[in-house]
Amino acid sequence: MQELFSKGIGHTEFKDSPIGSIPFKWEVAELKEYLSYISYGFTNPMPESDFGPLMVTAKDINLLKIRYETARMTTLKAYEEDLSNKSRPRINDILLTKDGTLGRVAIVERENICINQSVAVLRTNDKVMPKFLLYLLASPLYQREMLDNSGGSTIKHIYITVVDKMKVAVPEENEQIKIVNILDSLFTKLSLSEKRLNSFIKIKKALMRDLLTGKVRVNVENHQEEKMAV
Repeated sequence: MQELFSKGIGHTEFKDSPIGSIPFKWEVAELKEYLSYISYGFTNPMPESDFGPLMVTAKDINLLKIRYETARMTTLKAYEEDLSNKSRPRINDILLTKDGTLGRVAIVERENICINQSVAVLRTNDKVMPKFLLYLLASPLYQREMLDNSGGSTIKHIYITVVDKMKVAVPEENEQIKIVNILDSLFTKLSLSEKRLNSFIKIKKALMRDLLTGKVRVNVENHQEEKMAV
């Protein structure tokens, strides 16, 4: 990610910029130049429910995904009557965790969710692809800058009035598409590896439980005979 967002794909000419050396054709501007909207979610308490729209908080965003399964729910009545549009993100909006755990990003893939004040919503304009901006903000360079510019003494915060002034480097649309395709492929492989790892962990835990409860026994005599044969 660091290389793709600093060297791009197939470039031979580079230039100095406020964020370092970048391809000559890339543009550098403040983040707000690529956004049509930026805000954060509700601050008022919301009722909880067993059914209804999901309330996404900072804890529900991790590894470039919204963990919908961990989010609590609120009532449809509260969702429709007690919230403004700023708390109801749209599909393809980018969510950014701004309180507590900072800088995690994810893209909205479903409707009928709402966000609280720990999450900022960034809506792109036609200058940048949502998925490209998602990956760009997740890259090491921009993660470091957001953390360096965070404030607060005990609990750190990312302020949207600061992050929207962060300088970002963006290529033309064709190169954005190529970079997104490369990173999509990479994160698909990572996701498959994560699923395999979790599967192995479950198998190990089940085996350990069976061994400890005596459901499965180890034949010590056969094991000693095998060692002697070796």
